[in-house]
Amino acid sequence: MHSSVEVATKKQDKRVTRTRRLLCNALVDLILEHGYDPLTVSHIAERANVGRATFYLHYHDKEQLLTDTVRQGMDGLMESMEKNAQVLNQSPLKTLYQHAADNCYLYCVIHSKQGSAAATRLIREYIKNVVLLYLPKKHGAIPNELVACHISGSLFSIIEWWLGADMPYTVEEMVLYSGEMLVFGVEHELKSDLKNLWKDRKPII
Repeated sequence: MHSSVEVATKKQDKRVTRTRRLLCNALVDLILEHGYDPLTVSHIAERANVGRATFYLHYHDKEQLLTDTVRQGMDGLMESMEKNAQVLNQSPLKTLYQHAADNCYLYCVIHSKQGSAAATRLIREYIKNVVLLYLPKKHGAIPNELVACHISGSLFSIIEWWLGADMPYTVEEMVLYSGEMLVFGVEHELKSDLKNLWKDRKPII
């Protein structure tokens, strides 16, 4: 039998989980409606139907709530990727782009001016960890961590542009284009034109 203390603790844990879920859902809804910057703790608490005092029992400010919300969303991506890593014919890029499309609120904060730095760093770190899942374990001339930073930085920038432009290309098209650039590089597409970017130029004066 469970003691009264254990029962009370479980009830308390459920209440905490429920309240935090309400706050996270309220934040997501408000970001989609108004963006992140204009939101206040009062707005979020009112939408979640809790008091401001209850909000501060769980989070210091809206940025901490945002970070927690982003972490929960990106944890879902990592779970999908870890499962997909065991299936050879499952495209990790498709999973990544589909997740971005389905959870665009997570990436909306990239364009906000207030409090988005921590969330942006967190998203970058998760994408880097996704890349590391698919890199060969053996070490080549370049360390895996550096390769993952390079690839994830590119993917992050592409996703940021894609969502900011209101997804002008389908998930499947983005998988194709990104795959081509990652495997062959943009020089494959631009050929000699790209080399002009690296040529020594004469000083203007």
